[in-house]
Amino acid sequence: MAKYRLITMVNPKEGREAELNEWYDGQHVPDLLTVPGVVSGQRFRVRNPMVPADPICRYMAVFEIDAEDPMPVMAEIRRRSESGEFPLIDAFELASMAIYEALSEPRRP
Repeated sequence: MAKYRLITMVNPKEGREAELNEWYDGQHVPDLLTVPGVVSGQRFRVRNPMVPADPICRYMAVFEIDAEDPMPVMAEIRRRSESGEFPLIDAFELASMAIYEALSEPRRP
């Protein structure tokens, strides 16, 4: 079981949703999957917000990190982003980014 999840919540900038989705799916997720310790990535779009919030984060990405300590993995992601190895775009606003530690195994019925 991957011990950690990196969860990001973003909103596209006005008129740039298609650009955001193309970059995230075609560039950013594949880039992050090359970092040792990042074992999967999956994106989500909000379907039906259950609690009113302003603004609603329209997109979420969840990356599984399998490492004893997620901070070196995050440091490598930051290094590659700052060096330009991971091309970044300005088509979105980052609303939230956090690492969550798994407290249990996934449960199924």
